[in-house]
Amino acid sequence: MKFFKKHICELVLLFIWSNLASAEVKWAQDFYSQVEPIKIRSPIGVLVGSMSPEADTLEITLEDVGKYIGHICPGVAGAYKLTQLAFESLYGTEIPEHGKIRVASNSPSVALDVASYITGARSFYGCGHAGTGNIAVDKNLGSKGDMIVVFQREDTGKAVKITFYKILILCHLETKVETFAPLKKKIEEGKATQEERERFRKLKQEMVKMVLLNPPSELFKVEKLESYDFPEVKKR
Repeated sequence: MKFFKKHICELVLLFIWSNLASAEVKWAQDFYSQVEPIKIRSPIGVLVGSMSPEADTLEITLEDVGKYIGHICPGVAGAYKLTQLAFESLYGTEIPEHGKIRVASNSPSVALDVASYITGARSFYGCGHAGTGNIAVDKNLGSKGDMIVVFQREDTGKAVKITFYKILILCHLETKVETFAPLKKKIEEGKATQEERERFRKLKQEMVKMVLLNPPSELFKVEKLESYDFPEVKKR
């Protein structure tokens, strides 16, 4: 009984997920559709009958992540990209399994939200979900100024650390920090004109496009770890 209750909960979660992903949204940027989707296998989908054994792979797009988070900004783009890089490093041509990946970040940033959505890693919540206790904040990973995330395979223990040096984005745009920062401040204070707001939106999406489709080599650092002790997650 406990077994079936657990997997019925899994089916409900997957149903909600698929409906969220299929909801129509008119995004303002055409380049979103150019971003490579992330593939992840869902054996539980086959077990509960929502997926066939011949088609057990989910394709999660940038737009899917945008619907879950509520927007697509440079931070969301960076989190999506570093997840792609982590999968490439840890799995190569193999497709990862949903709920079998541990994720730790240096801070409670959007990286954890994006990684949780894609991998199925969760903290203490869920209906006995595979992956419960597989997501955590590890302050030993480094500076809060950068987005640092460790992905670890549950089956082999192999891990990779991805660092997203988001402050470097502005160095590769025509508008530098000295121009962007005052513009952001005016918007936060409610003093920006409509033209300034539009300029801000355009700059943000230029950053998103660069991060996803043409990231400078120094923007991301991929480090394979010889070992990694995943932080213990206290369950409720």
